[in-house]
Amino acid sequence: GVAVLAHPPFISSDRNVIEHMLDEFVLLGLDGVEAYNSGGSNDDIDWAMTVAHQRNLIVTGGSDFHGDSKGDITIGSGRGNLKIPYRCVEDIRAAVARRKTGATG
Repeated sequence: GVAVLAHPPFISSDRNVIEHMLDEFVLLGLDGVEAYNSGGSNDDIDWAMTVAHQRNLIVTGGSDFHGDSKGDITIGSGRGNLKIPYRCVEDIRAAVARRKTGATG
């Protein structure tokens, strides 16, 4: 598996807080950031992708569907125009392979 910081917009709206967390978690072995999620705007997604790439982290995504209680979030597509590229799956697989071989980056 890989360690990923899930849905940053739900953690804090202060991007400096998220960046500080990422810097700390990278030291502990963080592999990625869930940039694509139902909590952020397109601007939030772009920002999360940028900070992930700056730290050599993979970008992941999820619909954040946790049952029907969320109402407007649907399984597999989240909320609004959320589209998660298949590249995220490929990057997760590559990160798992690197972890198995002990390689970094």
